[in-house]
Amino acid sequence: MSARTTALTIGVAAIAAAGAHLVRHRQVSDLRARLRRAEHAAIHDPLTGLPNRGGLLRHLDVLLAADRPMWVLLADLDQFKQANDRFGHDVGDQVIVEVAHRLRTIARPGWQLARLHGDEFAGCGPGDLDTGIAVGIAIRNAIHRRPFQPSAGHTVPLRISVGVAAHRIGLTSALLLKHADRAMYDAKDAADGVIAYRPTGADIDHIPVRPKLRDRDRPR
Repeated sequence: MSARTTALTIGVAAIAAAGAHLVRHRQVSDLRARLRRAEHAAIHDPLTGLPNRGGLLRHLDVLLAADRPMWVLLADLDQFKQANDRFGHDVGDQVIVEVAHRLRTIARPGWQLARLHGDEFAGCGPGDLDTGIAVGIAIRNAIHRRPFQPSAGHTVPLRISVGVAAHRIGLTSALLLKHADRAMYDAKDAADGVIAYRPTGADIDHIPVRPKLRDRDRPR
């Protein structure tokens, strides 16, 4: 084989190897992009783009692991079913999207505002109960600020009830959400907009007791 033929063979092989490497790189990049999209879809609501229940719980677990003051809230639109029945599901979806937009306008770093299902939204973030109440009031004001007009001649009044709970030692994410849910229904019954959950003796009895740290486990 001549030197020229050998060089040509090596060149063709190098080009083929480079092409195969480029194909593999594109395949890996495409796979990673699809995985990112799948992961995003798994924890986000497709209608509003807000985090869903899974996304909220993931953030809530991070806050609980930090073992610092934190708040949780649940919010539910008032008389949404009546508006849905009157104007139709398309308008109902537009209302949900508008509410999500208004929530984004007040969101702050460290907060997680999510859509759980239907007309129910939730949130969590760092801070004490007063902070959570302030967030609930901000949500109420943003939603109540003005009615929603999906089209000319149609006006949908927006009202929302918010229940707020705060972290205490031993509380789990399930208990926090349960307490916020109870406060939210109290807010609906009282037509009061925002109500904070206040623990009772019975509630405290049902909180799991954190095991005491052994001396060697205590921070130095």
